Amino acid sequence: MTIDEARRAVNDLCKEMVATEKRLTTLRRLLAGYLELFPDLVAKDPDLSGESARPKGQEAVLRVLMDSPRTWFTVAGVVKELAQRGWSPSSDDPENPVRTSLTRVEAGNPDIRKGQDKDSGAVAYGYWPQVGADGKRRLVDVGARAAKQTGSRTLSEEPPF
Repeated sequence: MTIDEARRAVNDLCKEMVATEKRLTTLRRLLAGYLELFPDLVAKDPDLSGESARPKGQEAVLRVLMDSPRTWFTVAGVVKELAQRGWSPSSDDPENPVRTSLTRVEAGNPDIRKGQDKDSGAVAYGYWPQVGADGKRRLVDVGARAAKQTGSRTLSEEPPF
């Protein structure tokens, strides 16, 4: 196997993993909807609650970042996304455990990047796979408006901080 073949294989696996994670997220949301409509289902079969499959801590924040490659998320943005997925940490101040998990994930994964915006001072994290489809990084700027609305931003280059 050549380095180019290995690069393509790794890229294909990364794409497949992200697609699988997105599908799993969709299935979890559908399941949560059914359980909300039919709460008796949980009592009959506790495994339907999804609690055993619910990611927590580092796994949860890593999934959020990996579901949106090359997108910057503030801590508040990750907290918001976790809440939308029903994965919020059990805490009066969910930003603290999320911040801790993000710090640990970033320290242990070379594909996770951390930066700080020069203007706002906000710390942001993002998933930047080492290898793109063609072996190069391609990033698209969607602008600051999206960052203000969602707590995340896709940038055209390395972080501007």
